[in-house]
Amino acid sequence: LLQELVSAQEASSDHRSALATFREMHTYTLQQRDIATERRALLLNARMALDRARQSAELERLRADRLQQRNTILTHEANADALTGLPNRRALEQALASLLADPSAHFSCAIADLDHFKRINDSWSHLVGDEVLRRIGALLHAGLRPGDVVARFGGEEFVILLPGTSLVEATAVTERVRQAIEAAPWSDLQPGLTVTISIGIAQAKQADGFDTLLARADTQLYAAKSLGRNRVCATPPSDERRRRSAPPKQP
Repeated sequence: LLQELVSAQEASSDHRSALATFREMHTYTLQQRDIATERRALLLNARMALDRARQSAELERLRADRLQQRNTILTHEANADALTGLPNRRALEQALASLLADPSAHFSCAIADLDHFKRINDSWSHLVGDEVLRRIGALLHAGLRPGDVVARFGGEEFVILLPGTSLVEATAVTERVRQAIEAAPWSDLQPGLTVTISIGIAQAKQADGFDTLLARADTQLYAAKSLGRNRVCATPPSDERRRRSAPPKQP
C-alpha cells in the first residue's frame, strides 16, 4: 500500500509527500526484516534446543540400557551357577517357594546325583570333573520339557522341578534324561570314561516345605544308590499310604 501511495504521490508531483511515504515504507521494511530475522533466530534456537533434547534423551536411553544390561548380568550372576550356567541353589529356592506357595500347584521334585564322581576327579583330574559337570548340566537342560526347572544344588547334585507331573510322568521324563547321560560320548573327553547318574523323585504335598520335600526325594536317591546306581527311584503315593496306615512292628 505504501508503495502504491508513493507512486501516486510521484505521479501528482507531490514529491515531498512521496519522500515521506517512502521513508515510512523503508522503516516498515527494515522492521519486517528485523522481525523475520528474529523469528529465524528463534526457530534456529528452538531446533537446536530440540536437537540437544533429543541427544540428551538418547544418552539417557543408552545409559538406561547399559544399566538394565548390567542389572540383568548381575541378576543372572546372582542366580546362576558359574560352572554349568544352570540356576543355582538361590534360584532353586525361589522357584520352589513359588510352587509351594500355590495350593493348586501339582508337581514333582527330583534329586539327581552323579555316580562315583570322586572317582572321576581322582582318576582324570578336577578339570575333567568340571567338564563332566558342564556337560551334565547341558544334557539335563536339553532333556527336560519347557517349564521344567533344573538347578545345580551343590557339588555333583542337581535338583529338578517338574510342574504338572505325577510320579509316573516324572519317572518317565527323568528316565529319558538318565539314558541320555549314560549314552553320551564321554570317551571323547577321556578314553574309557563313563558317566551315569542316579535320581530320586518325590511328589509335592500341600504340607511340604523346602526341606521336607527335598528330604523325601533324597530318600529315593539313596534307594537308587543302594540298588546299584544308574537308575531312577520314586515312591508311589499308594506305598506311602500303606506305610502310614500299617501297624507298628512289635519289638
